[in-house]
Amino acid sequence: SARVNAGMNLAFLLKTSGQQGAALEVYRELHDLPNLKHHANFVTCIADWVLLLEANGEIHEAEQVLKKELQQSSETLGDVDTATLQLSSCLARFLQRKGSTQAVEEAEQLHRKVWEIRCVVNGEQHPLTLQCCGSLAFTLREKGCLKEATELYGQLLRNTVEVFGVNHPDTICTSNNLACLLQETGKWQEAEQQFRRALRRSGKVFGKKHPDTLLVTHNLALFLKDKGQLADSLDLQKELLESCRQAFGQLDPHTLACMSSLGRILEELGRLDEAEHLQRDVVEVSKTSLGSNHPETLRFSNNLACLLHGRGRLIEARQLHAEVLKFRKEGLGNKHLDSLVSANNLACLLQEQLDLRQALQIHEEVVAASEETLGEQHPYTLRFTHDLALAMQRRRRTQDAEQLHRKVLQIALDTLGDKHPQTLRSRDSLGCLLRATGRLEEAEEILRDVLQCRREVLGKDHFDTVRSANHLDQVLQEGGELRKAKGGSRGELNWQENSQTFSGPQMQPEEAR
Repeated sequence: SARVNAGMNLAFLLKTSGQQGAALEVYRELHDLPNLKHHANFVTCIADWVLLLEANGEIHEAEQVLKKELQQSSETLGDVDTATLQLSSCLARFLQRKGSTQAVEEAEQLHRKVWEIRCVVNGEQHPLTLQCCGSLAFTLREKGCLKEATELYGQLLRNTVEVFGVNHPDTICTSNNLACLLQETGKWQEAEQQFRRALRRSGKVFGKKHPDTLLVTHNLALFLKDKGQLADSLDLQKELLESCRQAFGQLDPHTLACMSSLGRILEELGRLDEAEHLQRDVVEVSKTSLGSNHPETLRFSNNLACLLHGRGRLIEARQLHAEVLKFRKEGLGNKHLDSLVSANNLACLLQEQLDLRQALQIHEEVVAASEETLGEQHPYTLRFTHDLALAMQRRRRTQDAEQLHRKVLQIALDTLGDKHPQTLRSRDSLGCLLRATGRLEEAEEILRDVLQCRREVLGKDHFDTVRSANHLDQVLQEGGELRKAKGGSRGELNWQENSQTFSGPQMQPEEAR
């Protein structure tokens, strides 16, 4: 026991001093000790070893270690043994980090199995059971199974309140996670209630400048921005930025993320010069303090590129998007979600530059990669497919575009609900396509429904609501012209695809939640 403790302490010291290779050798020596499996910190030792292997890029060995230990524990101790359950959870988290569709599916199965066993062995309200429930809900959210994830987070919140009370950190964390999911599924009123409840409790328990309170404040500010309450969002984000500066310092990634989010709000308010100045400052500071290739620097650069695109500075925006994409492919691979977002943003910009052939090719590659890694029903895949359909419209492949729009819409209705932003975005795009091809009655029906939903969810003054009203007005106006034409002569109006109204594509800035 003393030798195991000494070895773990040595490995920790070597790791923190930057000697990862030496630390790995210590872990391998510990693994060969015959009494390791009987040590109280056996699972912790394996988990730390695996994390270090991952950080060192030795992914295959990390996976093999976990799977071998889990198999041996299951065979010798049984599936319900504590060590087996802990190793199962470790493997599930590892598979989640791998990120491929198959790995996430395996992670979900493991999390679900552990949770079900915990429910029977420990009870539904045991702290370990609640922890497993949260892990399963998080995995479902990552998979894009938002309905089931929302239901599970709701169940978790009720149990957490009963066990720990409303002011416990786990309750506050669960409220924040549930609020994010409620927003993602279009339940804006419930989401705001949860965000404000979590913020009030976190401020009471931890104080206004605690990292958990700042996180909830950040999420509420982003929620208000998305809802169109820009003045409230701006005030909250300014307050948050000042708190982050005091708590973390000017150069900390948390502070830089708040500055970038403030820039996004200023952009929404039309204060574009201020927004651009702020985003450029964020990028420069991040490059200096974190490095040009750091994930946060690339996220900030992406946001600056999206702003430049919105301002019509397409050449500079294209160069920046291409640079971010290059770094992400080199560091993360072609099929990582961040790489796919960058590629999709670049393709959307190429559409604006009328480089339609290259844009379409990139869109098709992004959709294929996203279907392979995330699955056909994942919200990001739906967004990418939607943008591919818009590119097809511009290439005058109207029939292919309509098929894709209807496919995305049906999946969104089944998995996200009828008021989810992606569902409404797809219906709006389909309505615009139908208008462009002369099917005004069907277009009017769809666009009326979109407008009604957006008024209910976002309010009449939100940008998306106003845009929907404009799309419907165009259909009504053209419908009136068509009726006049049919009444006055036997001629037909000449419908042209280049007269269509596009609801996108839209850049995808990136916020940290």
